[in-house]
Amino acid sequence: MAVNQWQDVLTLAEQALLKHAYNPDLIQFKAKALVNLGQLEQAKLACEDSIRFADLDPHSYLLYGLILLQLNLYDDAEKAFRQTIFLNYDFV
Repeated sequence: MAVNQWQDVLTLAEQALLKHAYNPDLIQFKAKALVNLGQLEQAKLACEDSIRFADLDPHSYLLYGLILLQLNLYDDAEKAFRQTIFLNYDFV
């Protein structure tokens, strides 16, 4: 997807979150858009929110781990990946 398309995804996710502020799926979409726009710190925060609202979703932990890897936070990334596997041992 082109950068402007990811910006559109981010805009739509933020608009939807105005009505559904605690929806972990929308927050996860926002995090994915932020990653693709190179805004890793904001993506990390969005992932943390997604996990806070749905702490049993392995997708959020996987995305969180990938973001943490990009931020060179290897120990935290490993914890996120371990949580992904814990929640669904055959996830990968």
